[in-house]
Amino acid sequence: MDDTDNRAKHNPFAPPATPVEDAAVEAGDPAGRGARLIATLLDALALGALTLAVGLFGSVTALRFAAASAMAYVVGFGVPFLLFIVLQAWLLKRRGQTLGKAAMQIRIVRTDGSRASLTRLLALRTIPMWLVMLVPVVGPLAALLDNLMIFRPSGRCLHDDVADTMVVCA
Repeated sequence: MDDTDNRAKHNPFAPPATPVEDAAVEAGDPAGRGARLIATLLDALALGALTLAVGLFGSVTALRFAAASAMAYVVGFGVPFLLFIVLQAWLLKRRGQTLGKAAMQIRIVRTDGSRASLTRLLALRTIPMWLVMLVPVVGPLAALLDNLMIFRPSGRCLHDDVADTMVVCA
């Protein structure tokens, strides 16, 4: 072996030869069923409180200035619902949490532990279930099935399976 071969093996300017593996992303501990239930109830209470606050003020104002009760209904229920959806979407995009999940210190992630995008959360996890629930007879049964699936060993609901997400402790 000559000196040139030896220098090639010990070149100080060569890139490191040590293999580096990507760090695994941990999903965290799955959130308990009770925490998930309370978070859902808190979300419903927050929507109800916002609807009551904006709805009462908006409906009274709309009825005072316009005789159209449809406008009062839109202002009373549509505006608070849209405000709530925008707030929840902002929280989901920013932190993977809704108001209720933030209060219960849990969040939604992908099953590999990575952050779930807002598109995934809305387009795969939320909107399809809402649309199915609008179908008479089938909708309530689908909602019941979705919620009962939390009692599987994985603790994931049907909407979690569809979106490849899970709820973990934050």
